[in-house]
Amino acid sequence: MADESPVIEEDPLTGEAAPPPGPRRRNWRRYVITRGAALLGALVVGLFALFLLLDSQIGHRFVIDRIAELSPRSGLKIEVGRIEGSIFDEAKLHDIVLRDPEGVFMTVPEAELQWRPFSWLRSGLDIRRLVLHRGMLDRLPQTVDELAVQRVAAIFPLHLEGHHVAVAGHSNHGPTLSSQGIALPREPHRRC
Repeated sequence: MADESPVIEEDPLTGEAAPPPGPRRRNWRRYVITRGAALLGALVVGLFALFLLLDSQIGHRFVIDRIAELSPRSGLKIEVGRIEGSIFDEAKLHDIVLRDPEGVFMTVPEAELQWRPFSWLRSGLDIRRLVLHRGMLDRLPQTVDELAVQRVAAIFPLHLEGHHVAVAGHSNHGPTLSSQGIALPREPHRRC
């Protein structure tokens, strides 16, 4: 085989040899736009995957664990056994236990929650509906720092749609429910 020499291209108009191509210049504007769009797309896909994961059984367990780890200065603690449904709209919460520093003061076997969690970013917690089924209020809660509760209530807006109270059962010694709140008798172990 003979020596292979590089092929020199000729300019078709002039017939002269074309200069060899120089190093290719990178279009930085195009580079930044394409990389930025790819990064933004990956971020959107990642957030979507995160929302899907949070709304799965694994995500529900993660949320339940985070709720159990909360330790506000008031001393109140919340435990949730299981979540059914979507944590982003309507959910059923099972085996809810509310504790204060003295121990359990309320248990709720099942609760229905309809809320708008993303409203919290602009206007506060927006609960559309909260129904506690067969809740047992043993006593009124005792908080460690009453001023902490008042400060949180003052800076943390809570929006309840309406103030409807539904009574599923009746007890002669149970709490009296009204639009102003709950009036409790002095005796413990009452269903609400």
